[in-house]
Amino acid sequence: MLKEGAVIVDAGVASEGGKTVGDVAPEVYNERIDLTLTPLKGGVGPLTVCALFDNVIRAATRVAEKKKPFKQPA
Repeated sequence: MLKEGAVIVDAGVASEGGKTVGDVAPEVYNERIDLTLTPLKGGVGPLTVCALFDNVIRAATRVAEKKKPFKQPA
């Protein structure tokens, strides 16, 4: 399901039984030593989440328009 050496950015935070948990199921990363997971508390902040959404939207637009890869403006 995940490629080898993937980095998982767990941006979601919820509470289960009074304990803070992320969106990623533990069995996904507990069985794989090659994955990197962001810390649960303080792993990502609101600006990181905004940047992630911005990148997803740009990538989806690029795929939809079949354009060349996005270049960061100077």
